[in-house]
Parts: sequence; structure tokens; C-alpha cells
Amino acid sequence: MYRYLGEALLLSRAWPAALGSAATDSAALLGRARGQPAAAPQPGLALAARRHY
Repeated sequence: MYRYLGEALLLSRAWPAALGSAATDSAALLGRARGQPAAAPQPGLALAARRHY
């Protein structure tokens, strides 16, 4: 029973974060559809992706 309770608590904490992330993604897509420029990419992320083999 405690295992399921722990999973329920974990999901209840993760769910709002997932909704916030989806809202941010959809807002970015709507902004692009309205002609607003996309956010500038972060150079550190591109370098980290290239170095990971």
C-alpha cells in the first residue's frame, strides 16, 4: 500500500510541472505563429550536445 501511496504522491507533484512545461511549449508555438521571434538558443546546450558521444 505504501508503494502505491508514494507513487501517487510522486505523480501529484510531477503533474503540475508537466502542465507548466506543456503550457510553456504551447505559448512558444503560439508566439511563433503570431510572427514573434523564437527565443535565442543557448550556446552551452549545443556544445554539450556535440561533446556527448
